[in-house]
Amino acid sequence: MRRSFLGMAGAVAGVWGGMLGAQATPAVRTGSGATPIKVAVLDFAFYGKGATSIQPGDSAMGDVGTAAIRKNFALFPEITLVDSNAVSAAEKSTTAIDSADSHPCNAIVACGRVAGRAVGARYVVMGTISKTSNLIWIFSGQLVDVTRHDLVMDDEYELKGDSRDMVAQGSRVFVRRVAKKVGAASATTTQ
Repeated sequence: MRRSFLGMAGAVAGVWGGMLGAQATPAVRTGSGATPIKVAVLDFAFYGKGATSIQPGDSAMGDVGTAAIRKNFALFPEITLVDSNAVSAAEKSTTAIDSADSHPCNAIVACGRVAGRAVGARYVVMGTISKTSNLIWIFSGQLVDVTRHDLVMDDEYELKGDSRDMVAQGSRVFVRRVAKKVGAASATTTQ
């Protein structure tokens, strides 16, 4: 599913309401005193193979996306992120490497599931930041339910504008959608 962001104002005002309204009932409900929803975040990958040109700093956009994802999850106290070092170690396990079939683990859903199970996560978040031109970027994010082996969400947003601003905005919207999908109660109250 591709969404388009035509700048920061349009992203917040025009797209946000419609994106949340179309979601199904969350898979898990939590409340006060409930067990936290454990999520493993795999590092987002940068893809620039199809870009018209690569500029200095473009390859760092995967890291920018990962940092923004982790920062935005902090807005949802019901969600606990697995330590990034533990996730990285799980991605490098023999089982994970075998499931990725010689591809980077953060690009293969099956590998994400293996890494998520290894660290005891209920969900795995993974994705890519792709550059098509100096103005257009694609933010792609997936939410995987490790226990049910389901790809719960597979979102793609077309981002237009300054890469750092747009990647941050795509991350913010994606995390809100993930939080709602997994049943984080604060997902409905956070702006």
